[in-house]
Amino acid sequence: MSSSFLRVGDLVRVKKPPFIPNGEEGRENEGWHGVVVDFLEMEDGFVEVEVLFENEVDWFSDLELEVING
Repeated sequence: MSSSFLRVGDLVRVKKPPFIPNGEEGRENEGWHGVVVDFLEMEDGFVEVEVLFENEVDWFSDLELEVING
């Protein structure tokens, strides 16, 4: 399983997703860069993406990530 635009090994940046209104804070690791290591399709059909950072791993909605490798 993979997202339509993300692949394992992609370098990504955590961004504020469109479902968080202006004026509200996003994730504490917003702006961090990491590498996609896994995907999980949820029961509702949305895709969660596992991202490896320098010292931790976390899961994100694919809407929270921006591909930065060319």
